[in-house]
Amino acid sequence: MVARLDAGALMRTICLTLGTLLCALSATASVEEARQHLASYRMVLTELQDALNRQDAAAYEALREKSLATLAEARKAFEASGADDSTDPAIVFSYAEVLKLEGDDDLGAEIARNALDKGVESPALWRIYGEMCLATGPSHYARGVEALLKSTALDGTSPESADTWFALGRYYLDREMPEAASKAFASALAANPDHVPAQLGDAAARIYAGDIAGAGAIVERVGRAAQPHDVLLRSMVRSALFDFELARREFDDTAENHFSFSRLMYIAGRFPEAVLAAKRAGRLAPERVDILNFQSAIQIQLGDYAGAIQTCEASLRAKADQPQIQQTLEQLKQAAQQQQAPQTGQGKGMLR
Repeated sequence: MVARLDAGALMRTICLTLGTLLCALSATASVEEARQHLASYRMVLTELQDALNRQDAAAYEALREKSLATLAEARKAFEASGADDSTDPAIVFSYAEVLKLEGDDDLGAEIARNALDKGVESPALWRIYGEMCLATGPSHYARGVEALLKSTALDGTSPESADTWFALGRYYLDREMPEAASKAFASALAANPDHVPAQLGDAAARIYAGDIAGAGAIVERVGRAAQPHDVLLRSMVRSALFDFELARREFDDTAENHFSFSRLMYIAGRFPEAVLAAKRAGRLAPERVDILNFQSAIQIQLGDYAGAIQTCEASLRAKADQPQIQQTLEQLKQAAQQQQAPQTGQGKGMLR
């Protein structure tokens, strides 16, 4: 005997299956949309850096608004996909990254922890969880360090692990533990020698240790690659210099040490001290036009045209064939005359 099919039950099963499939497709589409927004956000960040380099305030502000809007759209798409309850490490990581970029570290840490508690083993997820724990305050520091160490235990040698080692190094540096920081930065650079933040962290750790020339050499070698990390660099160097001075550490009285100290002071935004250190370096090595030219550049920024003129003249005496410095000197003399012109005019008026 052939069993009769219940048409109603069959239709309900089909609808349920189609509904589940459509929900899955919708979630997949939302995740893909979120990832596209996140990729767009990173592209806008590049444009932001370009606007900053051009000192285009209007473009910078417009791009900043665009970046925030793009990040908000990415968050909405991840929320629509149900990413907060996902066990896919790539999805959870990307969603947590968006929350971290928005400054919502508490929620990001909670979502990452939720996935980790479900048995997801992902070095990247442990890393971002650790970073967000550290960002939420002192009460979560121990948990954050533990998570970062867990990440390095799962993967401490791949190029991707450099981010985790750097996060540990930055934590140790902020806690004034330069030896531990130096080891973490060394591990980061062993995993990825081109990791710029770790190189800058290594420079900051060297300042704590009193290796001023070594720190200056690293910053000089990194060069323009440090621009996207400008805020990070200034923050770490400023803190390291403060600790160096507070501990009354000293360095050998050499031109290279003083020149490096001058450059580091400049990075920290301490221009007058940078000029003083450059002057000492110049006295120890009067033939070093790179030192003299750096000093004159700072003096120009400070508006000390008279001092910059003297420094440029000293540089040209050391090496006459410097067309750019000669041009700068002529422009400085014109600027100095314009500064004095109002005073001269006022004096003539009084004579009348």
